[in-house]
Amino acid sequence: MDPFASEALNNVEIPLDVPIINGFQPYLTLDVSVGDADPVPMLVDTASPGMRILKTKIDKRQVTRTSTPVTAQFVDGTTFDGVEAKAVISFGGVQTAEPITFQLITKVSCQPQFPDCAGAGGLKAYSKAQSFAGIFGIGLYSAPVYSPLSQLKGGAASSFSITSNPKAGSATLTLNSLPSGPATAYPVPKWSEPLPNGVPAWASNEANGCWAFGTDPPKCLPTAFDTGSPFLLVSEAVPGSPPAGDITDASQLTLFSTGDPEPIWSVVAGDTPGKNRMTIIPTSAGEAVNTGSGIFRSRTVTFDSRNGLVLVAPKN
Repeated sequence: MDPFASEALNNVEIPLDVPIINGFQPYLTLDVSVGDADPVPMLVDTASPGMRILKTKIDKRQVTRTSTPVTAQFVDGTTFDGVEAKAVISFGGVQTAEPITFQLITKVSCQPQFPDCAGAGGLKAYSKAQSFAGIFGIGLYSAPVYSPLSQLKGGAASSFSITSNPKAGSATLTLNSLPSGPATAYPVPKWSEPLPNGVPAWASNEANGCWAFGTDPPKCLPTAFDTGSPFLLVSEAVPGSPPAGDITDASQLTLFSTGDPEPIWSVVAGDTPGKNRMTIIPTSAGEAVNTGSGIFRSRTVTFDSRNGLVLVAPKN
């Protein structure tokens, strides 16, 4: 049976908001209902799998809680500890086929190397500071919890696309709709095992994107197209890279087609989160690129769950 037999989801458009929080940082959020409760805003994160909800933000009567522990760490150093819980989830006119497993967050902290991360004040302070109730993770890979888009009533979404307009405070998540115009496709490695419900899983944070600064020839590196971060994180391994640290000059970073020096997107480093704020990471921390949410402003990024691809196309 085809796990993507979900024709009822074809071209379903789900509106997102783009609130500015945490010091002028734009995030994509989606209103999500847990059980029969009123919807709460969740941060849409293409670089992590599964829902993670702060226990302070939801009605505990709507969820079935377990004692199974779950931990998640994020690129800014924030760590969520909690337990597995279950509930039917609905959003944008669609819902899960049955109660799905998510992380009920009971503790928020920082990894030792990031002592000043957003979670430094603990659960209560973090919950009070955020305008969202948790993380709506839609990365394509498997973990103790995994993407709600792979667990929908009617079947798993075969693809999803995101494009944003922070100036208008809005964005769109479109299901089962591949780009109609020219698009560059970046392959991603297959995950070690399928999702728990048998849907194929992919290492979607490791798309084979090709990058360079200035006029240097590009190098292909594992790339995360990440709505969950307002900052670009770029390895020193990218040709022409400035030294490690926050970029203070107007360096231009360009994304190219795989195996073809055709520019797909470029950004000049600046000081605007969610657009051009950029940090260079030493190669000792890994040779990879995290686009942050900036690329979604001017491009439609599509995650093809059936074929294991990330496609980048001009905005419609």
